[in-house]
Amino acid sequence: MSIEDRLVMTLRYLYENRTYHSIGAEYNMVDTTALRNIRSIEDILIKNNNFNNLTNKNIFLKRRIKK
Repeated sequence: MSIEDRLVMTLRYLYENRTYHSIGAEYNMVDTTALRNIRSIEDILIKNNNFNNLTNKNIFLKRRIKK
């Protein structure tokens, strides 16, 4: 799966509040694969401080930041 598709998948998850199951079904993958793809992109975006201002899930994202 291309990085662009993974990014779109992640943004849809964040902004449309979709489940891993529904996103996985759209991309013909199981929900755990969708979860892994989304989390990998979230980790990249979390490292960029500008991303935290774009989402209303700041509490969720702050929990995922590894110190």
